[in-house]
Amino acid sequence: MSRLFAMCAILGMVVLGLPTSVAAQSQPPTVQLDTYTGKPTHRFGFAGSGFVPGEQVEVYLGAQAATPLATVVADGRGDITGRDMVIPSVSPGDYTLSFVGLGSHMPASVGFNVQGFHPWAILDNYYVAPHAGLGIAGTDFIPGEVVQVFLNTRLSEPVAQVTADANGRFDVKNAFQLPDLTGNNQLIFVGQQSQTDVTATFAAAAPPPTNP
Repeated sequence: MSRLFAMCAILGMVVLGLPTSVAAQSQPPTVQLDTYTGKPTHRFGFAGSGFVPGEQVEVYLGAQAATPLATVVADGRGDITGRDMVIPSVSPGDYTLSFVGLGSHMPASVGFNVQGFHPWAILDNYYVAPHAGLGIAGTDFIPGEVVQVFLNTRLSEPVAQVTADANGRFDVKNAFQLPDLTGNNQLIFVGQQSQTDVTATFAAAAPPPTNP
């Protein structure tokens, strides 16, 4: 009986004496995001735990064969954090965001949805007199992309060119002067990065009659 008691005591001391890091590493790491959806060029952050202290952790969006979005280092407790991670230019859809510890090879994965851009544009006037200035505004273009504006056909030279701001918007007063036109006409907005066409139709006002 005394021998059995001694063995149990020894086992208890061994188990109780195990470092907490060993117990933590037996559990798979976990990661949380500050947002689980976004558009290309937008940013997100993350926080994770359960990695091996000091190991490098690579972050992938989609296939792990691609170049990682980032590489972070777990702190002394095995925690990781990341801020201002830029969503790359990928097709809209559902992806897996993977965090792979290079030492433990124990990954953590979460779902992430990449939204698409749906740009649109408006005019400050839809009945425009010849040679009058026309204002244009747009939203939900790719942030920072150049937007060319064509009159009736993309085969002509653009009548205006603007750049979307950090929120994918632009607002330009008197963007260009209307030439001599009649009837209904169309402005075509083309994002140079997205190659997305957006149109806005307006009517050209008839010029006033000339006095004899």
